[in-house]
Amino acid sequence: EIKPEKYEIWYNKGSLLWKLERYEEAVNSYDKAIKLMPDDYEVWHNRGMALNSLERYEEALTSFEQAIKINSQCYQAFMGKSEALLKLEKYEEVLSCCNYAISIKNNCFEAWEKKGIVLEKLKRYKEALVCYEDALAINPDDSEFQRKFNILMSELQGEKVLIGKNQPLSQGNLDLSSHQDKKLSHSKKVHPLALLNGKKVKTDN
Repeated sequence: EIKPEKYEIWYNKGSLLWKLERYEEAVNSYDKAIKLMPDDYEVWHNRGMALNSLERYEEALTSFEQAIKINSQCYQAFMGKSEALLKLEKYEEVLSCCNYAISIKNNCFEAWEKKGIVLEKLKRYKEALVCYEDALAINPDDSEFQRKFNILMSELQGEKVLIGKNQPLSQGNLDLSSHQDKKLSHSKKVHPLALLNGKKVKTDN
């Protein structure tokens, strides 16, 4: 018989360890929660995010895919999966994940941003620019991203980038993708779904 109280203890312990950046311990706690209740998509998502932080991307993919199997409307799982795929340089699959996330939540800034970054890596510059515009429409206060967007726009308008002729952007714009990769991975603070959804942390007291 499953004891929900015990499940929530392991679940929330994992989430607290994640917030403390103790990712290996977080994964261990999530594993114990999964043994008690394997059909909760949130714990699979959180486990995947902790594994991403440990750079164990193949394992992370398995967790995200399980979360999606349980709840196909969990856009966060698609975004977590896209991050693992980005690190594995599986760019077309990243685009697919971003599209799924956008279909679930159209105003998902991170999905539009990451989609644009990958399109730029693939030298599909005009498509990337459209994604950047959509991202900035959702989050216009991202000044660093706005600056990079303006550089790409000026390059395109000045015809310094020859679309369709495989001519790369200038070095300054090539930095957009690499800079934004780091920004997506390190600057955006992610949180476990448990705490976002307001579950109370149970203690032994």
